Amino acid sequence: MARPDKSLAPRSRALNQDIDITESNAEPYMQLVTKSCTEEKLTILFFGLGSIGSRLARLIGEKFPHRIFALRGSGHRHNELGIEEIYDKRDIKKLSPDIAFITNPTSLHMETAIESASRGMHLFIEKPLSHGLEGWDTLLKMTRGKKLFTYVACNLRFDPIIQQLKKTIDPDHFFYSRVICSSYLPDWRPGRSYKELYSSKKNLGGGVILDLIHEPDYCYYLFGPINRITGHAGNLSSLEIESEDYADITLHHASGFVSNIHLDYFGKRKQRRIELYGKDIYLEADLIERNIITSTGNGVGIENVTPLSTDYTYEEELKYFFGCLQKKSPPMNSIEEHMTVLRPLLQFKKELGL
Repeated sequence: MARPDKSLAPRSRALNQDIDITESNAEPYMQLVTKSCTEEKLTILFFGLGSIGSRLARLIGEKFPHRIFALRGSGHRHNELGIEEIYDKRDIKKLSPDIAFITNPTSLHMETAIESASRGMHLFIEKPLSHGLEGWDTLLKMTRGKKLFTYVACNLRFDPIIQQLKKTIDPDHFFYSRVICSSYLPDWRPGRSYKELYSSKKNLGGGVILDLIHEPDYCYYLFGPINRITGHAGNLSSLEIESEDYADITLHHASGFVSNIHLDYFGKRKQRRIELYGKDIYLEADLIERNIITSTGNGVGIENVTPLSTDYTYEEELKYFFGCLQKKSPPMNSIEEHMTVLRPLLQFKKELGL
């Protein structure tokens, strides 16, 4: 098999081999994962212990020395993680938390963030920041005035394949990307009806455009700022949901690069990949099959990337976030940076009446 032109292909890897992308060869900011991130015991308050909140709380409990609490409603069953719960917001002052982990439904993120920031808490917010812009100016003014660190969690940035692309592709050689994220919503939470999930409910911020914001986010991360978004979205399948079940959107980047993204809730075969097109080069990165294929006029090469545990990207983003706090270094994907992706998506939804 011929070897592709190395001047066009990703620069730091030989082809046709298994590779192991770990912290040691990640981007420099990823190497904030140091001993210092565990030296200081912080007090963390969780707002929401659903699937993502429980995962993050479990990982913090297993990997870090921090004190964890959760604010719960009186109707919730006590959590199975052994996390101490409080039920009255007046108790927050007694705890004096350092960080708010905002992992409740998207529709509650903004008000929770504003209240937490008013109490001087740094913010770790599960994506997206919100399903609307109401409260944005207040939150921004408050976090800036109090010099709070903010981070919106888009954990796919920590996938080694995305890191490989970030570190090695030369954007000057590419002009277009085609991205797909397709899965079957009823399979997401075994044992629960998909109709009960927040993803199904428009008023809670569900729908593929915001729920699957990872894809627009990593396109921004790889290819730069987004000027505008065009496309179409709506409901096509027989899924009984209020929110949109598909979107085909085009991101027009400031550089002239174009990203075409397909998102859906009805794909029976799970797919998550990105294809890159350039002059005399094609690159395909598959986040499910865990490989990167590069094709040029000189041949095709395949890199097999080490499979990940389901916790890997979440643990890496926690290490990164805590490392930033310890080093007093503002994290990437602050609320300001995240808004450069979220705002055009919200405008696109508004134009479609979604």
